[in-house]
Order: sequence, then C-alpha cells, then structure tokens
Amino acid sequence: MLNVNKIKREATLTTLNARSGEAGNSFDEPEKYLPVNTMISNASKHFSIMLPPYSVSILRLKAQ
Repeated sequence: MLNVNKIKREATLTTLNARSGEAGNSFDEPEKYLPVNTMISNASKHFSIMLPPYSVSILRLKAQ
C-alpha cells in the first residue's frame, strides 16, 4: 500500500465461489453462483484471512 499508515478495522470481502473449478452459471441456472458480501471487523495492515478454494475474492480496505 502506498503511503498508508493505518487501515480502518471495518472492511468488505466480496467472494464468488463454487464446489469445483469446473462449476459455473448457465442459461438454465443463471444465479446458481452469486457473489456474497461479508463485513470484516478486524482488518489492519497485518492480518490473516482464510479464503475458500475455487473462489475469487475482493477485499476492500479503507485507509484512516
């Protein structure tokens, strides 16, 4: 991170995951896999988070 000394403790994690790497939405089931937003209350410059397999995750952090 550039020139950021502190991170707000609240962050948002958006995750899209499935049971396998071959899974996906289809015309028959267009909303089978949808992104899920999760609030994180312990964010900092140095913290750990476990992410699910077969997923794409976006972590939105805010500087103080």
